[in-house]
Amino acid sequence: MGACGKGVSQFVLLTVNTLIFLIAAGGLGVSIYVFYDTAAKALTHMSLLMAVFIASIVLMFFSCLGCKTALNPPYKKCSRCMYLSILMILFILEFVAAGYIFNLGHALEVAKEHHYDVEGGVNKAAEDALVFLHSQLTEFYNDENCTGGESVGYPTLPFSFTTVTCKSNEATQGFAVILKDNTITTAQQLAAYDKCTKDQRFTYDSSSATFTQTFCGSEEHIVSLAQKYSHYLVWFPVALAALTFILFVATLCVIANNRRQIREQQQQRAPLVDHQPPRVQMRA
Repeated sequence: MGACGKGVSQFVLLTVNTLIFLIAAGGLGVSIYVFYDTAAKALTHMSLLMAVFIASIVLMFFSCLGCKTALNPPYKKCSRCMYLSILMILFILEFVAAGYIFNLGHALEVAKEHHYDVEGGVNKAAEDALVFLHSQLTEFYNDENCTGGESVGYPTLPFSFTTVTCKSNEATQGFAVILKDNTITTAQQLAAYDKCTKDQRFTYDSSSATFTQTFCGSEEHIVSLAQKYSHYLVWFPVALAALTFILFVATLCVIANNRRQIREQQQQRAPLVDHQPPRVQMRA
């Protein structure tokens, strides 16, 4: 049996499609969990969450189609080209998504290393990541009609912040998780807090002034939490991209093996046609 043996290729296709289905189902489950988990939802962009939800459903459907293709390879050239093109597009999209999430996690790590002082072009991606987190949480704070978060005892060390309470208990509990460990105890933390609250990127909206205080007090914990979620998310597109590439190669093997079998069948029938005795026409 050759390297592209039919049995091996079909086994690989069925196995990979099954793994893609399971990973996509896992991505669907994670997106649903994030949607109903207040803290995770507050740190995640809704458009990204919807993209993961839709992509997971599409991949689950496509994996079922891949299993059908493994058992019955397409004979028409246009069908083969379309299926392979979709695989290549999916691979590129998954690779791009993995790169985007990885860059976000790296940007947050850079912000941590610079003690969140990334203003002035130190790292544009880190700056954008911090602004995104502040904007996302401020929007959540305002949408849920929350109150609280002001500093108590500032600037005398140590000082803390009032509890954020919202209209819904879920939002209140979510902020309790997000704004954990928000007590300023050292001079270094105080200097970072002062710089954060005076940052023009965080004070562009007067409605965010109150929340900015508690955001700056919990910035380290917020960034760590966002990093944790990004590390979880990055494995989904990475695993899917690797499986999609294997699927692409295995599909090429199945199609090549199928075409070889068709040529062999045609060659076996050809001698029978060529050696048929000529017909003798009888004259009246």
